[in-house]
Amino acid sequence: MKNFFRKLTLLAAPLGLLAALVAPALPALAAGASITLDSNTSTVANGGSLVVAIYMNGGGQGVNAVEADISYPASQLQYVGFSSTGTAFEIGASSGGSNGLATVDRGTTSSVSGSGLVGTMTFKALVGSGSANIGVAGSSSLVVNGSAIPYTSSGLTVHFGAGSSSSKAPAAPAPPKDTTAPTISQIAVKDLTPFSATITWTTSEAADSTVEYGLDANYGLSASNASPTISHSVKLSSAFLTPETLLHYSVKSTDSSGNVATSTDQSVQLPGVPVTIVVRGANGQPQAGVTVSLDNASGTTDANGQVVLRSSLGNKKIITNYQGVTIQRSITVNKSDKPQPPYKLDLARQPLNRWMLLSFGLGVAVLTLLAIDAFLFGSHFFRRATGLHRLGNQLQPAAATSVPAPTPSPVNKEEPQAAESAAPATNFVDSLAVDTPEKPSAPISIKVTEHKEIKSHKSKKSVSG
Repeated sequence: MKNFFRKLTLLAAPLGLLAALVAPALPALAAGASITLDSNTSTVANGGSLVVAIYMNGGGQGVNAVEADISYPASQLQYVGFSSTGTAFEIGASSGGSNGLATVDRGTTSSVSGSGLVGTMTFKALVGSGSANIGVAGSSSLVVNGSAIPYTSSGLTVHFGAGSSSSKAPAAPAPPKDTTAPTISQIAVKDLTPFSATITWTTSEAADSTVEYGLDANYGLSASNASPTISHSVKLSSAFLTPETLLHYSVKSTDSSGNVATSTDQSVQLPGVPVTIVVRGANGQPQAGVTVSLDNASGTTDANGQVVLRSSLGNKKIITNYQGVTIQRSITVNKSDKPQPPYKLDLARQPLNRWMLLSFGLGVAVLTLLAIDAFLFGSHFFRRATGLHRLGNQLQPAAATSVPAPTPSPVNKEEPQAAESAAPATNFVDSLAVDTPEKPSAPISIKVTEHKEIKSHKSKKSVSG
C-alpha cells in the first residue's frame, strides 16, 4: 500500500506541471463562465502606461453583475484609473486600486450570457526592467440572479524595458447571437380613471414596450414606447375608452436582437364617473341614512348627507328611498376631466307619488259621477252638497198653479149688509202651492178680480164667480 501512494505521488508531479502549462489556454477553450485579462503589448517603458482589458463570459448563463479584483505588483506598477467605455455593464458601483489590488464592480439591468467587456484599467510602469504578473484575484465573482457562479480566470505577464510601444485595449470579441426572448412579469394596472389606464410590467432584459388593447381579445388599438428598458409603463387613452367599459389588453416587448415576448390576454374594468349626491331633510339640514341608487350603484348617505356613486355617461335617474317614500330625479352624466358638482336632493319637496295620484284620481271620478247623476236623474245629494239647490230656487221663475175652484157659499138673507164705505182694492196671490193628488182633477182657473164695496140690502143677491 505504501508503494502505491509513493507511485501516485511521483505521478502527480508531472501532471501538475502539465496543468500549469495548459491553464493559460483554458479560458478560450472552456465552455463555462470565465474572467480574463488581455493587453495588446507585452513590454512597457519606465513611466509608460499599460492598459489592461477585463473580459467576462457567462458561459450561456445570464450574468447580472461582475466583481473583478485585479492583483499587480505595487513596486513595479501604479494604479491610475478605470474606464467603462464599451462596457456591457451599464451600472457602475465602485472602482479603485492601491497597494497591489485594483477593484471594479459593475452591473446591468438585463443580463449578459456571452462574452462582454467589463472595462479597462490603466497602470503606470515604475521600473525599466524585469517583468510583472497581473492576475484575477480569487475574491472576484460573476453573479446570476443574486447568486455567484463558478468561473475560471487567466491573467497576463508584462515586461519592462526601453523601446516599448503604447498599449491599448484590444477589441471585444463578437458576442454570440441572442435567440432568447425577454421574460415578461409583474403586469399591473395603475392610475385607473374612467377614461384612461396605465399598464406596467417588467422584462428580464432591456426591450421596447407595446400594449395592444380593445373591447375584446381582437384588440384593434395599440400604444408603444421604443426606448429599451426593463421597467415598462404605457398609458392607454382613446375616445373608445368610456366609463364602466371592460378593457382587454396584451403587453409585448422586443429586445435588441428582435426576440419578441407577448403576454396572454388581460382585462380591466374602467370605473364610472364619480357623482356626489347631497340629500337634505325637511328642515334643510343634511339627512343621513338615506338609500340612494344611480345607474347600477347604490349607497347610503353619511353624516354630511353625502354619498358618492359611480355611473356611466348619459341620462340617468337618481332614486332615493327614505321612510317608505321613493323620490326620483333625472340627471345627465357628461364626460369631463373635472369633478362634477354635487347634485342636491331636498326631501321637503316631494313630488306626487303614485298613491297620492291614485287618491286624487278617485276623488275626481266620484265627484264627476255625482254631478252626472244630479244632472240626469235629479239627485239632490250633489245639489245639496254643493249648494246648487239654493242657486236653482233663486233662478226658477214663478208659474201659475191650477187649483180646484172653491165652492161658493150662499149669502145669508137675514145678515145685514156691511155699511157702505170706501174700501181699497185688494189683489189675490198669483199662485198657490198645493199637493198633487194621485188622480189630478180638472184644473179650475181662478180669475183675480177687483171687488168694490157692496151696499147692504135685504134683497137676495149672489156673488158671481
